[in-house]
Amino acid sequence: MAKLRFTRLLILVASCAVMMCSLLSIPGSDGIAEEERPSLPEHRLTPQPFPIAVIDVATVLENLPQFRSEQMVLRADVERARSHFQERQNTLVQQQQELQKVSPDTPDYKEKIARLQQEISQLQTEFQLQQQEFFNRERQLLLGAYKQIEGAVDQIARERGFVLVLRTSREPSSNNPQELLSYLGREVVWADATIDITKDVVAKIRSTPSKD
Repeated sequence: MAKLRFTRLLILVASCAVMMCSLLSIPGSDGIAEEERPSLPEHRLTPQPFPIAVIDVATVLENLPQFRSEQMVLRADVERARSHFQERQNTLVQQQQELQKVSPDTPDYKEKIARLQQEISQLQTEFQLQQQEFFNRERQLLLGAYKQIEGAVDQIARERGFVLVLRTSREPSSNNPQELLSYLGREVVWADATIDITKDVVAKIRSTPSKD
């Protein structure tokens, strides 16, 4: 029975080892030579104006001071919480190791095991609640920023007569897997720079007074 209890305790303590997830956390040419392009019907050879624009949302977010500031605060809170839970977990592990040296026949042995199990369970609950709080804060932060972007895009589209604005993504500058997946899964493979409204959206949001 003592071995079974310690096995359960080991599983419980190990489950607390899950660390806080990193929050936040976020075109080139078509590569076909001119002579290789298939010939088009005569009526399509003349370029036609299309009321379409593209935007790099990730770049917009990176250039919004208020969003970046709130994001840094959130990340700092996550790191503090991670350190706090790590410290408490280490304490419980140490208690478990000390308890392994105690004989099961000791009068207060069962009481110590029960207390340790209770502390582990409490740590798990607090961790899950804290994690959910961070997820909610991140969600609200991203939704708020995206609403700003939507409002700016709407104004620019109406002013310039765009009927469609597509999302694009710049080529990743690092080996970050998330950035690479975002780049490979972008909606627009190539677009002329003249229809990219990313900088215009940033300027529009920055020039709009905050409602706070």
